[in-house]
Amino acid sequence: MRSFFITPQWYEKSVSRWKRTETESAEIKNVYMRYVFVEDVIRYQTFRLIPVCIIKKVTVNRIKAFMDKTRSEREKALAGEVFRQGDPDLANERKRAKHLCYLFNQTDPDDEPGQKKILTELIGRTSGEYCITAPFYCDYGTYISLGSRFFANYNCKILDGAPVEFGDDVRIGPDCTFVTPSHVPDPQMRKEGYEVFLPIRVGNNVWFGAGVTVLGNVSIGDDSIIAAGSVVTRDIPSGVFAAGIPCRVIRNLDKTDRLKYTAADSYSKMNK
Repeated sequence: MRSFFITPQWYEKSVSRWKRTETESAEIKNVYMRYVFVEDVIRYQTFRLIPVCIIKKVTVNRIKAFMDKTRSEREKALAGEVFRQGDPDLANERKRAKHLCYLFNQTDPDDEPGQKKILTELIGRTSGEYCITAPFYCDYGTYISLGSRFFANYNCKILDGAPVEFGDDVRIGPDCTFVTPSHVPDPQMRKEGYEVFLPIRVGNNVWFGAGVTVLGNVSIGDDSIIAAGSVVTRDIPSGVFAAGIPCRVIRNLDKTDRLKYTAADSYSKMNK
């Protein structure tokens, strides 16, 4: 199978003639500047530039399939596509993260500046003050994003092959785990080492009880509470109390939740 170089001028003409959508045109542009399937024009028996009328017969999916052979497994993984384990660049990134996690976990808790220096090198993006209690573990660190006043208690684990984003005022109890890697369902592909990274997004002011596990491709809305021991496998809306395996919405949070704590406080004062 051979490939032909397509000039930008030919690309612009092809987009105009095909009247493709803006999204599809942008997607095609990333590929058409480099490759086109020869099998679509093999009957022309030529090695010159391929006419626009022939290029339009090449579908986006077929070009993607061809490009899969030219891209590294790391590129596929970071694009959220199925990839095969063993990419050396990903292995080096994980090795770096393991080393930094080791340094952080071995640092004296009283040496807060030393801990913060290591976390600054490890975590991809932070916004404002945050606190992570050792021990802490992650796969890469680069793809973790922390909002202001983020807090993670002991033994927090973030497997961040895909982006893991936390909003402001997020509180994470001890022994919580956030997992973006997922092995493919097909047994043969799984045996051959194929997997995919799926992102996690957590809104503002979310509280995770102890021992919560959050799987990939999940979004959790603002102000929600995830009860201890829950396994979150699907999206959770804002402003709810959710619990269980799998985690599901139990009830909405409202003003009565604040009154409960006010009553408890009053009772405590009366019995002093």
